[in-house]
Amino acid sequence: ATSSSAATDTGTATLTLSITDRTLWTQTSYVACLSGTSMAAGASIGTYASTDATSTQTVAFTVTGGADQAKFAIDSSTGALTVAASNTLETTTKYVYIVELTATITGVLAEVTTVYVALACSSGAGQITALLGVLLMSVLPSLFC
Repeated sequence: ATSSSAATDTGTATLTLSITDRTLWTQTSYVACLSGTSMAAGASIGTYASTDATSTQTVAFTVTGGADQAKFAIDSSTGALTVAASNTLETTTKYVYIVELTATITGVLAEVTTVYVALACSSGAGQITALLGVLLMSVLPSLFC
């Protein structure tokens, strides 16, 4: 700061910073590009990891949102994402499914990430278009946050 008077003014300021511990996902969003056109109940989508950088506490994983959250299940201790019981993911319905995962540690701020699950990524113009759409959707939040 600069004093507007000719004399030199001095002072002391005390700042209080509030630092909050939080879980950290490896990425803010993920794209799971699967080659199959159909994924049955119990099929593995992938394992998603989150940690607490300052703690050795256990992270608990849950499915908490996304347009297709009811179609997915997650192992609360490992982060292994699967197709939920009595559900099937099929390209006849859609090519891209969206699910939000939350990582929680007791006493620490929870953190959310989005997983875009794309089916039939290996070939075809429709599949490639769907994958590009998923990639664009995963980049947009970082542009506006």
